[in-house]
Amino acid sequence: MRMIKLTNTALEIGMSPFFTGGEAIVHNPTDASLIVQGSTDGTGTGDGAWATLATVPAGDMIEIADLAPFIRVSTAATVNVLAG
Repeated sequence: MRMIKLTNTALEIGMSPFFTGGEAIVHNPTDASLIVQGSTDGTGTGDGAWATLATVPAGDMIEIADLAPFIRVSTAATVNVLAG
């Protein structure tokens, strides 16, 4: 199993086991719900606009079934992304 920390900086996925179209579990250790977003090119504009992949409740985990090429948290916070 592999874990990465995801912030509000766009992260290009693609290193095993994180692949575009793949699955991951996102854990939110904070006291507020956080939104994980995906983009085709990480720019946030045009066809690469950020779209919501999941809203992760405070202190909870959720599965994302279709990862985008770039992912981020919509605010200045950190979530843990696990894949295995």
